[in-house]
Amino acid sequence: GAFMKLNSALTLGTNKSFIVAGTVVAGINPIIMGGGSLVVSGGVFNSSAKVDMKDGTCQVCQGNGSFNVSTNWCATSGDTGIINFSVDTILFNRSVASNLRIGATGSKGKLLVTNNGVISFSGTISGPPQNRGTIDLTGNSFFSLDENSVVRGDAFYNGNGGWLVLGASPGLTSSGQFGNFQITGSRNYNNGGVNSFEFKSSLPQFTGNSFPSTIQGTFRVTNSSFQGLTLQSSVTIASGAVLELTNGKVKTNSGFILSMNRGSTLLGGSATAYVDGPMRKTGETAFTY
Repeated sequence: GAFMKLNSALTLGTNKSFIVAGTVVAGINPIIMGGGSLVVSGGVFNSSAKVDMKDGTCQVCQGNGSFNVSTNWCATSGDTGIINFSVDTILFNRSVASNLRIGATGSKGKLLVTNNGVISFSGTISGPPQNRGTIDLTGNSFFSLDENSVVRGDAFYNGNGGWLVLGASPGLTSSGQFGNFQITGSRNYNNGGVNSFEFKSSLPQFTGNSFPSTIQGTFRVTNSSFQGLTLQSSVTIASGAVLELTNGKVKTNSGFILSMNRGSTLLGGSATAYVDGPMRKTGETAFTY
């Protein structure tokens, strides 16, 4: 429950941990880690300055700052940890020891990156090849990137059950230096668990060449652009999954159809939130809204 506001840079020693169970407002003051863990365990961490992780782990999850030998700083109860990061860079070394973890098994966390914020795995090369870190989204957690925020550098991404929000136009791409994800390693957006995806932007958006063909969680559209969201491949909403039309249109065509299986749910929909083009229900011919 404590509150701390930084008035200058904070430097930690080698392999030391910084655990946030209350509220820390870093503002424009950088934090220099020495390869240890920055863990927001049920607390809130707000920063618009550089966080230099080196070979460390940055994690956000539920908890109260208590350490457990089996779950470390994360717990399956307590408040959900939140990181609000903007403007600057969370910088990791190019190392297998460099990890960004949003949530843990049964433990929820939230990471919101806004206003040109960057998560970069482009620091010093260290450790054994392939010199790539890891980003994991798990535990029904929430990872949001706005229009101009990016994840880049030498890392892998694994969507292991959680809610991924995308603001950039290109959507989910398999490679290349454009869109919210610009990492060199594999981009496993639907690696395991139940993953949900939200397109939330004021820009025209596309689903991208790596958007999952079947959605097991929620596919939400919150797009205020006149062009809306355009499908670049066919998408099926599985039984038990949800298509949520909050705002903006979803553009389909005869080649790329949006299908809803029996037992799926359609939420929302209005004069400003609709499917523009062919849409299919299981066992029926295509129809258009």
